[in-house]
Amino acid sequence: MKFAEKSWYQRSPVIVQSAVVSLYGLGGRIVRNGAQFRHILEELEESEWYSADQLQVMQDEKLRKLIAHCYEYVPFYRSVMQERGLVPDDITTRQDLAKLPILTKDIVRSEGRSLVSDDIGSRRVFVGRTSGTTGSPMEFLRDSCSVSFEQAAIWRHWKLAGLPLWGRRATLRGDPVVPILQTEPPFWRHNVAEKQLVMSSFHLSRGVIPDYVRALRRFQPLALQAYPSSAYYLARTMLELDMRASINYVFTASEPLYPKQREVIEEAFSCEIFDSYGQAERVVFAMECTEHSGLHVTPEYGLI
Repeated sequence: MKFAEKSWYQRSPVIVQSAVVSLYGLGGRIVRNGAQFRHILEELEESEWYSADQLQVMQDEKLRKLIAHCYEYVPFYRSVMQERGLVPDDITTRQDLAKLPILTKDIVRSEGRSLVSDDIGSRRVFVGRTSGTTGSPMEFLRDSCSVSFEQAAIWRHWKLAGLPLWGRRATLRGDPVVPILQTEPPFWRHNVAEKQLVMSSFHLSRGVIPDYVRALRRFQPLALQAYPSSAYYLARTMLELDMRASINYVFTASEPLYPKQREVIEEAFSCEIFDSYGQAERVVFAMECTEHSGLHVTPEYGLI
């Protein structure tokens, strides 16, 4: 939601900006959460009860399909496998993956188009980007199935925590929906399509924290989705100002969540925190359950 970078958006009234954010949300809801999303979510909710052996069988089946696809449609992997004298039937379990090279950033940059499936034209694709925390951000393609699977994995986590599908939520992440030079509230916009209050993490400061708290109290979200550092700063300042806001769940991701941060956030919001870990490349996803004793790797998502 990088609308705030557009001059026409910056000049528009708040009600228009919220309408734009809602239209974007509607598009995202249609793309990410249509029939494909619901089908994947149903499958994930069924497989969460699988035994370890059943999950292993499922992973191997998915791996075989992926390897067969790569051999037929992805020039880079077809070339690598042919050079090594491999055919798809040679890679059927996670142990067999050692027969393939580790995919490094240098390989991704040098091979470029040869890593893209030849049948990409038959699918709708989206551009994904890494954050560049290592100093070298990357860009890659994702199809609608990848987007839907990611959303389904996230929503399964949220539903396991107790949030109903499409429960009201506030977001305090890196969404620049408010012009960066804005100095007066509101520092948030409403995404009506997804029952979401999108708050700007760029405008958090001690002087405007009461405005954020009042906005949360009016909106009454069931959950807050946030970077740990943003939620912690908001919560710590609230406690210093002797303010509280009741939110059932806080979902953190994208940064480490430290014990002190958890303690302060839970006190300020009277909430239960559920942390998760993921990657822009969509290779692995791990989530915290109600036991809060670590993160569970999601076996349907990828091989670790």
